[in-house]
Amino acid sequence: MEENEEPVQSPTGKRQKCCKEIEDLEDPDEEEEEENSELPSTPYGSFYYPLIPSAIVVCDALEPDFPIIYVNTIFELFTGYRADEVLGRNCRFLQYRDPRAQRRHPLVDPVVISGIRRCLQEGLEFQGELLNFRKDGTPLVNRLRLSPIHEDSGVVTHVIGIQVYSEAKIDLNRVSYPVFKEKCQQPCDHSEGSVS
Repeated sequence: MEENEEPVQSPTGKRQKCCKEIEDLEDPDEEEEEENSELPSTPYGSFYYPLIPSAIVVCDALEPDFPIIYVNTIFELFTGYRADEVLGRNCRFLQYRDPRAQRRHPLVDPVVISGIRRCLQEGLEFQGELLNFRKDGTPLVNRLRLSPIHEDSGVVTHVIGIQVYSEAKIDLNRVSYPVFKEKCQQPCDHSEGSVS
């Protein structure tokens, strides 16, 4: 199968690549990583969990900064934010431990953030794990899948985010490096903008 680009080594040592086919995402090292994952493995891939509730977020890709236009109840329950508090905002606020913070928490992996931007700019689907925070500051692992939705002309109109949250078992005061990964796939056209 043909890849869009060569694998890249991130500063955290994780392999990253954008692929046309989901089979291209298979990585021999991934089995070891999945064994350490808090979520069970499935025969449908690492991002399909039919028995685990998924948070759903829909963003408007035609507006600057991809504002949220819909969140489901699962999103509200896991993050502690009500829909009326997040509609019109970009999802990056989940990367801030304190709602009043001006910057992302230092443990949020900047390589993953760059990967999200790159995948969306190139019109690729994104899959990865990202450190997020509940409204009360509790850390969460967000197993995220972003899928661009495009109209017949190929312009991306919306991005759907499917999020499976789990407790982040990290001591925010002791860990000094990011421990999350990302992947993207499936090319499609995309208008200007960024989710992160």
